[in-house]
Amino acid sequence: MTSRSLLVVHQERCTGCRLCETVCALFHDGVVSPSLSRVSVIKDEIKGTDIPILCAHCDRPACREVCPSRAIRPTGAHGTGIIDPGRCIGCRLCVQACSFGGISLTPEGEPRKCDLCGGEPRCARYCPAGAIEYLPASRIGPRKRRLGAGRLVEFVAVAESKGV
Repeated sequence: MTSRSLLVVHQERCTGCRLCETVCALFHDGVVSPSLSRVSVIKDEIKGTDIPILCAHCDRPACREVCPSRAIRPTGAHGTGIIDPGRCIGCRLCVQACSFGGISLTPEGEPRKCDLCGGEPRCARYCPAGAIEYLPASRIGPRKRRLGAGRLVEFVAVAESKGV
């Protein structure tokens, strides 16, 4: 059985350079425009930290379950789903349903989510600080998962305190 790979975010390593956003938009849209990126770096002004936010590629994605036009469909290639712009009706229910904030909107209001760049996520490949890694799930130990869960809980508390 092959191990599925996952994007792993090391918040403590992120410098806030936003190169992940830049290479994502460049790869997908051919332009340097972080507003088109499928990765969003969120700055916690109180703590002075930056946190890359991207699709968690859930096994049972809420974004796909709430989509009334079935515009989000699994590709099967790398365990990710893609948004079919031809089917998307622009209701943005997927944005509301994602617990991780993994779906972003372009300036035109089109939803975007990570598609793992065809199996070689550019954000992980070019992150100079190693804040984003693409690793086989089998290499991610229980300790890392506990640390990640603790950070996620902390982030959600900060986001809720800001009314996000």
